[in-house]
Amino acid sequence: LELQGPIAKPGPVVATFDASEAQQLALADGTELFIPAGAMPVSGQVTLRITPIATLPHQHHARLYKYGYAFIATDAAGNLITDNFNQHLIIRFRYTDRELRELDLWEERLKPAYYSTTTQSWTVPAGYVVDTKNNIVTLQIDHFTDYALISSDLHQVMLPILIR
Repeated sequence: LELQGPIAKPGPVVATFDASEAQQLALADGTELFIPAGAMPVSGQVTLRITPIATLPHQHHARLYKYGYAFIATDAAGNLITDNFNQHLIIRFRYTDRELRELDLWEERLKPAYYSTTTQSWTVPAGYVVDTKNNIVTLQIDHFTDYALISSDLHQVMLPILIR
């Protein structure tokens, strides 16, 4: 019996910026966030809190890669920003082949997802790219919530086919 864990997480990041100016944020693990000028659905100052979280909801056939992130933004008055963005933001997650092997995940089945509180399930966004050469997953988002990399199970049941 070999125990593993806990998986080290980077510290949280808090950034305050003017919504009319483009932003580029980098986290300690290489995760990046690009916010185009005017993309936020508010004007004035925005405070963004990015918190790594390891206790994300479990879903059958969706295995999490290490940890995810909670993205929470507020306007200058401290109100949560829950409206969709004026244009897409970009998140880039980085991963390593070694970590995938250690977690028994398959690169071919790796994809980004956000946790939908409406459906109570992980949802894969329409716009994403997995760069297996550089080990980067890039996705476009139109709202803040919890985001993570997931990998679907590779196990399949194969039934024999009988032909007469």
